[in-house]
Amino acid sequence: MDLQLSGKTALVSGSTGGIGLAIAQTLGREGAKVTIVGRGQAGVDKAVAATENADGIVADLATTEGAEAVI
Repeated sequence: MDLQLSGKTALVSGSTGGIGLAIAQTLGREGAKVTIVGRGQAGVDKAVAATENADGIVADLATTEGAEAVI
């Protein structure tokens, strides 16, 4: 599939497992630069290692501090 995402950036919260991780991996395979957001360092590290074109941020988006860290 070609989603024409080369050169695009995707921010995927809740992407350290399950559907969020599958979405992040698909976006990465399609050429997007993926930023994985999760609440724990170990989960973020594991998801980044399993996803092409990815980096990660540890943050809880349910908090003001977490949202500010992502922004």
